Amino acid sequence: MDNSANEYFFKMSNFQKWLVSNGAAMEKVFFDQDSNGLGGGFAKEQINPDEVFATIPFNITLNREVALKNLPSLGAMNFSCRTLLATFLINEKSRGSKSFYYPYIDILPSHVPTPLWFDEHQMRWLKGTNLEKGVHSRKEMLIKEYQQIKRYLPENLSKDIFTWEAYLWACDILSSRGFPGKLVMSNTCDQSSEVLLPLADSFNHRSRQKITLSIHNETLKLVAGEKILPGSQIWSNYGPKSNEELLLGYGFCLPNNPDDWVIVKVNFSHDPQREIKLRILEQTNLLDLVHFIKPNFIPTKLLSQLRILVMTSVEAARYKNIAVDHEFEFIGYRNEIAMLESLKLLLSKKLVGLNDKLLGDAIDGMPEPIKIYRKGQKEILKCALDTIEIFRNSILARAFVDFQSNRISTPPFLQIDNRMLENTNLIDDLNHQSKTMALASDLFINVPEALKINPEFYKVVNALFQDPQEEEDTVLMLYLIAESHNSNSKWASFFTATQAFAETNIIQHERLQDLNELFLDIGPSLIGLSSKLFPQQIVTLEKFLWSATVLDTFSVNFFYEGDQRIGIVPL
Repeated sequence: MDNSANEYFFKMSNFQKWLVSNGAAMEKVFFDQDSNGLGGGFAKEQINPDEVFATIPFNITLNREVALKNLPSLGAMNFSCRTLLATFLINEKSRGSKSFYYPYIDILPSHVPTPLWFDEHQMRWLKGTNLEKGVHSRKEMLIKEYQQIKRYLPENLSKDIFTWEAYLWACDILSSRGFPGKLVMSNTCDQSSEVLLPLADSFNHRSRQKITLSIHNETLKLVAGEKILPGSQIWSNYGPKSNEELLLGYGFCLPNNPDDWVIVKVNFSHDPQREIKLRILEQTNLLDLVHFIKPNFIPTKLLSQLRILVMTSVEAARYKNIAVDHEFEFIGYRNEIAMLESLKLLLSKKLVGLNDKLLGDAIDGMPEPIKIYRKGQKEILKCALDTIEIFRNSILARAFVDFQSNRISTPPFLQIDNRMLENTNLIDDLNHQSKTMALASDLFINVPEALKINPEFYKVVNALFQDPQEEEDTVLMLYLIAESHNSNSKWASFFTATQAFAETNIIQHERLQDLNELFLDIGPSLIGLSSKLFPQQIVTLEKFLWSATVLDTFSVNFFYEGDQRIGIVPL
């Protein structure tokens, strides 16, 4: 047994004696180190389900009231429970063996390896994660607290002892070992308060572990939720903590953590229709833009929210006065596909940001908990993207079948207006893979396919534009005009349905002027380049207005051979 192990057992022996002498009980518990040298509680003999295996009297807890009793000069200031308790912990540690809590403080780790200690180089390990900003925010908050309370320190606590490092250590102890203050304190303490419960904090965490905390006669009881065999480690349960929470608050991560999640925040601050969409979100209680994606779980509220945020001006105008209890499960095919493409893009960007190659030489020396954290984030995002792809294929397949069957409803093709779509509960199809695996390019009216299947149109486009992809929206408008003249077009029913709709949806004045200039600029050239595709009778300002309205109302962005392109959803 090495010196560190001897020191561990010596300290734990003193701690146990202190616990028992102050009313704690733990007859079936002993402390030892596991194969990795991590200390924990173990069962001396079998502990049965519903059996109390440890009791902790409230008189040995470290809480706000105890801190104020020992540091009364701080009572007049409005410091948080955490700040007061951290200051008290530093003060008691400085007193050494004179402190009543010395046997407990002596067993506390000298360092909790949270990212709050990272230097500039080590912070690069968090690149692309939510903790990249989260650590900075938490650290700024703690520094502000430290600087505030440092001005009001009692005389017996010198500034040489009350250093930033000491304060950060104390805060880490509270975050990694603290319990909610409401367990043992009166209702006068703020809801974010913490308390330290010697012995109760000596058991390590395991997800989904069955254990109960019970309070009786100013005593906390730990009750086993399942049988614990002799020699087995006694596990606690800190709650459903993600690896992000565990890393920031406790300094460790769990491989394959069933409670892990990735935070996704939606941003639409630059959306020109922000106000009307904000109104719809408010009416339907969907204002919270922060979502938690878990293994095999995408929040339905995120999907509902994105359906609103990808609305065209026509869709938003139709839904702006929607009832409060309306559930945005499905609005229409265009909207649903746009929602999934938007979510796919959001998660794909987040996944790309987690690529370890972006870390460069910072990857060297990366601790195992950081590796576990980053790996878990990537696996959750990949799982979510796979789910989105299944969902997308199912929707495309159903849309393709509806299109081939000529089940085209009334423009703008919204569920709220069309009984045909009432039973389209696509959320239920997440685990259903249709046999008809329709590609978006087979269904959407799009430029890449148009250029492939129509050599004449390809010739016209390349004569007009040096880079057709740069002018994709204009090229797509021209294809709509040309194809609307084709009586054999597979989209003929769509063109007919949208003609009257476009006439009643007036283009904004600013856009009208731009379209008129475009018409005057390239209209004559179209006729000259191909009178077959563009006979004079269809090269009109009215046709340009129609195609622009179709583009504005029924288009989506989608991926085509790795590039993001524009497509028209024809139903």
